[in-house]
Amino acid sequence: ADSNKRTVYDELENTIVELANKLNLKHQTLLTRGFHVLPDFHGNRSPLARPDMTGMISGLTLSTDLQHLAVLYLATIQALAYSSRHILDKLVENGYEIDFVFMCGGLVHNKLYVQAHADVLNKNVLINNEEEAVLMGSCLLATIAAGHTHCIQDAMRKFTSVRCCEA
Repeated sequence: ADSNKRTVYDELENTIVELANKLNLKHQTLLTRGFHVLPDFHGNRSPLARPDMTGMISGLTLSTDLQHLAVLYLATIQALAYSSRHILDKLVENGYEIDFVFMCGGLVHNKLYVQAHADVLNKNVLINNEEEAVLMGSCLLATIAAGHTHCIQDAMRKFTSVRCCEA
């Protein structure tokens, strides 16, 4: 991946697209039909609060080629998205309204991860245009403390912008 100035993630995502096309699949998500990941390898914090839970991978073979690694990668991303869905479903079940999801951190650079969340959650995913979103959050709180803005929503409207990944 490095020799082509591409990341390992770019290589995996390209392999997923190529494999889906080679198999004439309507959508790349169909690559994981017989492959499932339960991502609770370190327990479940939310919404079940079960730190003793364990993860699982079903559908593994002895294959070590790039295509199988790419399918495992895709299945893991899907599993994380469905875990997020489980959390959102519990929030809605308890009276919260969720109109969109705001994502920050290094994973916002992973298009497949972001799009999988938008698709599984059936929500638009908003991503801050600021590279250092956590630092920006601290600055926004400082504007409130200094009296330059009245609330976090006011500070966000004045000083931030977002891009949207549609569901």
